Amino acid sequence: MPFQPSSAWLWHFDMLRDHVRNRAYREAIESAVREYARRCAGDPAPPPLRVLDIGTGTGLLATLVARAAAAALPDGARGRVEIVAFEVVPAAAQIAARTFARNGARVRLVRAHSTDARAGAGI
Repeated sequence: MPFQPSSAWLWHFDMLRDHVRNRAYREAIESAVREYARRCAGDPAPPPLRVLDIGTGTGLLATLVARAAAAALPDGARGRVEIVAFEVVPAAAQIAARTFARNGARVRLVRAHSTDARAGAGI
């Protein structure tokens, strides 16, 4: 069955209103970022924290990662965070871009299908 944007919007609204789900995602993301920070503590050149959000939709999860990194990582390590979000639906990508901008989230938005990406090309 082909993708139907109108049905996807209803699904997005339900997910955004699901506070239990979103809290669970936020807590899991914060825990993972804190673990990264713990493992990199004292490392003068820690490996980058790379996150790939495929089908970012409104950008909620990528924004949660950006917020968690800003809160948990020391200034020097924040520059080592690379968040890339893919969104193929133009209207959703526009909303995601606004979400990132309004939250000061450093996320690179790729307005394409994730299967069009090639590893090593900034991904």
